[in-house]
Amino acid sequence: VAEVQQPEHPAKESRDDSKRKRDEEKESRRKKRRREDDREDKKEALRWLIPNIRVRVVSRKVGKQQHYKQKAVILDVTHRGKEATLQMADGQILDGIPERYLETAIPKAGGNVIVTMGNDKHAKGKLLERDTSSGK
Repeated sequence: VAEVQQPEHPAKESRDDSKRKRDEEKESRRKKRRREDDREDKKEALRWLIPNIRVRVVSRKVGKQQHYKQKAVILDVTHRGKEATLQMADGQILDGIPERYLETAIPKAGGNVIVTMGNDKHAKGKLLERDTSSGK
């Protein structure tokens, strides 16, 4: 005759199940957070703002249009690389300017440059020549 073993403590078994469910939920949240962090890291890797580079304001929204197409130097980068503090050519300080309102200002041939994206990010060099066929 085969005996069927009954659990000695049914309450203990349900506690084990609820603990296992909590652990699975906790692990699921941890994995989701890790995926979100990875996405943010990838976005941050695409950010090109670097302190001490010259940029041009390409939005009329900055400073009531008075700074449109003017050059500035980035003093500080904030909000995980999304915004910059600028010093305009006239000495005025602008804070919290979004990356999308700026573009890099390319120097004349022989000027100093910094790589802003890719594996060589932050590498320094000299501009040998500019491509004049694009009209810039």
